[in-house]
Amino acid sequence: MVAAGVFMALGLTRRPVGDVNLSCMGKVKMNDNRFVLLNDKDNILVCCSHILAGENVSLEGEVVTLEAEINVGHKVARRDISKAEKIIRYGAPIGSATVDISFGQHVHLHNMKSDYIPSHTRDRKVGVAK
Repeated sequence: MVAAGVFMALGLTRRPVGDVNLSCMGKVKMNDNRFVLLNDKDNILVCCSHILAGENVSLEGEVVTLEAEINVGHKVARRDISKAEKIIRYGAPIGSATVDISFGQHVHLHNMKSDYIPSHTRDRKVGVAK
């Protein structure tokens, strides 16, 4: 797993905000309503609203200061994700981490790759050889 020192080096801060006890569900970790957990097996949360770098958000019952801007549909790590570990969305693998990813860090093409199709960037143009 990612060392705690890396978390601090990235400028992320965490502090517990606690659990919520819902009688029908037991203890549930609270997330900012701008993120959605699609499946309990997922190791990412999906952003539902544009969030600026430096904003504080509640993830898994802890307050995190986001280091990067997160666009709608983009992902953040629900927990530390090790290099080569599968990225899980909808309860199924969608790719692998290319580097260690810290809890709360933006998960996208810069730190993950598809295991199924080539990952494309906005720089790539159809029909132009690289």
